[in-house]
Amino acid sequence: MRGRDLLRDKRRSAALAGFAVALSAASVGCGSVAKMQDGSAAGGAMADGSTGTGGATAAGGATGAGGTGGAAGTGGSAATGGATGSGGATGTGGAIGNDAATDAPSVTDAPGDATTDTGPRDAPAADAGPRCDQPVSAGDCTGTIPRSCQELFTWGARTDGAYKIDPDGPTGANAPFATYCEMNVRDQTGWTLMAKVHTANVDSVNEQRTWFLTEASPAMLTTRAFIDNQPPAAHGAYKFAPLVTSSSVARFEIYAQLDVTEKATWYKAVASGASLQSWFTANDTVASKVCTDLAFTLNCTNGTIAPNGDATILNGMVLTPFGYTAGTCAIHMRLNDDVQPNFSGVCSCTSDNDSNKWKDSYGTHWGNGLLIWLN
Repeated sequence: MRGRDLLRDKRRSAALAGFAVALSAASVGCGSVAKMQDGSAAGGAMADGSTGTGGATAAGGATGAGGTGGAAGTGGSAATGGATGSGGATGTGGAIGNDAATDAPSVTDAPGDATTDTGPRDAPAADAGPRCDQPVSAGDCTGTIPRSCQELFTWGARTDGAYKIDPDGPTGANAPFATYCEMNVRDQTGWTLMAKVHTANVDSVNEQRTWFLTEASPAMLTTRAFIDNQPPAAHGAYKFAPLVTSSSVARFEIYAQLDVTEKATWYKAVASGASLQSWFTANDTVASKVCTDLAFTLNCTNGTIAPNGDATILNGMVLTPFGYTAGTCAIHMRLNDDVQPNFSGVCSCTSDNDSNKWKDSYGTHWGNGLLIWLN
């Protein structure tokens, strides 16, 4: 009898000890319960004393709920996992949710959208839609056609080649056309090829007085290349008149008849659209500034491009500043209705000076090529 009483007392003591341990474990589990999205504590005791469910990630990145310690199991033993519920300290991923501060891609989004984006910035932020900004060799396109090679340059084009342009815009009377564009990174300029005088080595090539004003052989203006003894090529100055502003500049490049890698360059201010259309005719009476640099600071003078005596003179365009012996003689042409129209191409005025340093031999200093560009 006394033995059974002692056994019963031992069992009672063990049960009380197990209950105390369970309470302590439950206190630990609840003490580390994290808040759910609505801020309330979660987790209840499991009926069988097993580890409480918890630790899942709270929606929106809140800390996961801690596991609840188990109550005393049957027979008074401590509940399994009673010390801390699974993941009770912090639920999996609980520190940062799906849209947290460091979650990609909420800081840097698609190119052009985030402040840290380093993508191209040549095109305006507000894109008006598709643009025809590829060379014509890439095929036809639908979209906005640039008015000039300069506009193409501002769109980000940096490849020289033939592009489609529309100087008077989509509502203008003139249809778009292809021409050669030079994307000059040094000048930060897109130069539009307006006209070309081919190299020559024979007399009496057909060089009309109005060759620059009217359209002639425009397909020859999709490249820089010269073809000996061909008539001059032009898109027609009237097509470019809508582009002319107070800051418009034309660039004239003469190329040696025998070596087209040898050239000289002048820059001429365009006084107005009307003045542009009068070049190479007697109507050009407004002299504009001509220099050997784009900044208009070197070897400058004022001049017209008009007939004078037996030739049509490009006043102010002299090869002497480039190291050739030409005196004050400006380059010139003999058009069909000039007094002596027989020589073709452009005259350099260098004769055979300095052992023909400027490499032309036809008529001693004729037959040179000329490219005329607009910006």
